[in-house]
Amino acid sequence: MHRFCSIRRHRWMLICLTALVWSATSSILAREAQASSGEKTESALSAPSESPECPSGIVGRAARALHFAGDESFWEGQDRSACRLDPAHRDRAIVALTHVPGEERTGKLDESGTSLARDLDIVLMQPSDDTIIARGHWDLEIQDDAQRLESVAVDTGRYVLAEGKRAFGIRTINSTHCTCFNNGWEGLTLFVQNEDRVDLVLRTQVSGWQAESDGLEESHPPCSLSSTEWHSTLAVGRRDHHGMSDLEQLNVKQAKYEADEVAANCPALPPKRTVTTWRFDGREYKELKTGSGQ
Repeated sequence: MHRFCSIRRHRWMLICLTALVWSATSSILAREAQASSGEKTESALSAPSESPECPSGIVGRAARALHFAGDESFWEGQDRSACRLDPAHRDRAIVALTHVPGEERTGKLDESGTSLARDLDIVLMQPSDDTIIARGHWDLEIQDDAQRLESVAVDTGRYVLAEGKRAFGIRTINSTHCTCFNNGWEGLTLFVQNEDRVDLVLRTQVSGWQAESDGLEESHPPCSLSSTEWHSTLAVGRRDHHGMSDLEQLNVKQAKYEADEVAANCPALPPKRTVTTWRFDGREYKELKTGSGQ
């Protein structure tokens, strides 16, 4: 098992390095595709944009403002919550709290292992006096099962979906650990504020990888695949429906050979590109179509 996990950690490091290269490449491809089609490019984003981090203690204060049990260390010490200052309103904080149902009442970790997902609470708060400006709650929104939740982050990129309507995102990373079917993915959920309510408008995945073999074979057929990795870039499109712009998601998928293969001796593995269009139906974004990318 120790050897198995070591192999997986090594493979994961290689995949992460490759993903960094893809992040830059897919972003450029998205801008080129949009320029050729006349679409807006102000929100071509492949990774969370940085905005100032929240002052220490804001996450715990947000939990108290919601009348949740548990001290600051409970809410800030498990890498299951996140906070960023709102770049559009620097006097506001965007706080994401995830918890196993019931933990908000006990203030203690639920270690029973019976829940396969976590509740999500989003709070827009004024740090100067802990006033809650808007909030939203979703039962069992965050997956946390065999594909374990690794981290939660607030994405404050320029998701300008309409005039005066800027969305923000919550990014989550999930992955398996030391299993034969090893895989992981990064999810992005977009939210908008409507008066004192936070509404969820989009759920999608923006990157991921999947092992094609368990990494324990002493020998394998020539030109065997080791994994498939993919990354995507989300951008605001030219058209709008129900007052919100369409979203265009460029997906780039790449298969990889086993590390000891000589690429020159194997068939080329060109990346596969597709574009998914998301359209707002008045409540949330729905997948309209997926076609070949440029």
